[in-house]
Amino acid sequence: MTEATTGNKNLIGGIDDVIAPFLNGNREHRAGIELELTILKQDRDGRFIPIDNAGNKSLQHVLNNPAQYGYGFAPVETSEEAATLTLEVKTGAVSFADIEAILRDLDRQTFALQTVCADKGYIVCPFAQPPHIRHEDLFGSLIERASNRSEAFIAAFRARNLDGYCQNFFLNNAVQVSISYKDPEHLYRNVRRLAFLTSPLSTAHDNSSGYIEGKRDPLQTGLRLRESLAQGGRGGAPDFFFTSKNGEDFIRNYFLWAFNTKLIARCDANGENLQAVAPGDELSFQELIERGGGLNHQTNFELAFGMLWPHVKLGYIRGVNGKVTGVRYEARSCDAGGWRNASFPLVVAALAFDEKFGRNVDALLAEYGFSVNDAADSVDLYRDSINAALHYEDRFGTGACTEFLSRFGALVGKAFADIPDSQRHLKPFLKVSADGILPGVKAREQHPALADALAVLRASAKNPSGKTAPDPLILRP
Repeated sequence: MTEATTGNKNLIGGIDDVIAPFLNGNREHRAGIELELTILKQDRDGRFIPIDNAGNKSLQHVLNNPAQYGYGFAPVETSEEAATLTLEVKTGAVSFADIEAILRDLDRQTFALQTVCADKGYIVCPFAQPPHIRHEDLFGSLIERASNRSEAFIAAFRARNLDGYCQNFFLNNAVQVSISYKDPEHLYRNVRRLAFLTSPLSTAHDNSSGYIEGKRDPLQTGLRLRESLAQGGRGGAPDFFFTSKNGEDFIRNYFLWAFNTKLIARCDANGENLQAVAPGDELSFQELIERGGGLNHQTNFELAFGMLWPHVKLGYIRGVNGKVTGVRYEARSCDAGGWRNASFPLVVAALAFDEKFGRNVDALLAEYGFSVNDAADSVDLYRDSINAALHYEDRFGTGACTEFLSRFGALVGKAFADIPDSQRHLKPFLKVSADGILPGVKAREQHPALADALAVLRASAKNPSGKTAPDPLILRP
């Protein structure tokens, strides 16, 4: 989520006090990647368990200071997520012409992470979700950090029985792509495209084992966990994603959403001491403005803005000391792992910056009933396609998902035909798209029992690709 800057007591009187940067867009148009990964270790009995707080800190220290430990690669800056077992790797942001530079950097960082993990007896989970870890077991295994953000949100989720939220933030790893957009219309064109593409792209990038918390999951796990954030109206793709009339209207509707959604955790009048709000005592940011008392400050606004988790999210770009240097949208609808870490960023960046490719995708979507120009007519088709993807039904819009993916993959291949490095990164995605088989169905046939999924973990522990393979993209089931 957007990291709220604590201690910012500047009072916000309305949307117009904070919306301007998002209406202005950015001078520089770039893409960057965030990759969330799960780290496990084996106990004395050979069971796979989360690394603990000390292990998490030790791993990060080695990655940040590899030369001290005899490694010949550059430092890898990581950040913690909610629990000890999760780490986030980030790239810089570059223009579309330089997108391969950050993919090579992501390869480098992933290789370094796998190498250090192998030496410490850890493994990077090859699935997007560990098949057997229970989120309840992680509540006592939070990473130590200066902020009590994790504890506050966990308390808020548990008080409301939002198990899907806990599962998502503890157990689900995704690849997320941020784009510094040009202007409101550029933003809205891509929000619509990416919203409509949520179903087929999540299907193609499905990296679930078929199990979660030790139980069979018949649905597409990653998409289900991300869709669970729509409980209480905080995620998915709200109707205004499709019914907004233009880019500025979309941005204003997004801010109305943030201003009018109840805060389930908030800071005090000094912008400090983040605490969960008791059920029944929630107030929206708009209500904080109307009530007075000084809680309608920048920190609580940023919390309200950050406590929304749609498939395409708005956020700030921050520089040194947390200063806002720009704004972005973040596409966050696909599983992490192996080739997915590269193919999803390439597709998202091409949609944003290759106008010919974008127009071709718009035309293809139209053949399946999705009107990017008049998106309001496509809301029901979008909802039906999400439901089909969740249940592994071969349906997308007015046609078949496998057929759409085949044609979409052909457009992607054509767009990158003259870029050999990108073709290497895209090769597995193009194969999956052309196979005519829903990947999650195929994966479940390969791992029909929990023991089969755990066998993949054991194989990863015995043959960590970061140690033995020159290409870290091999990291996948």
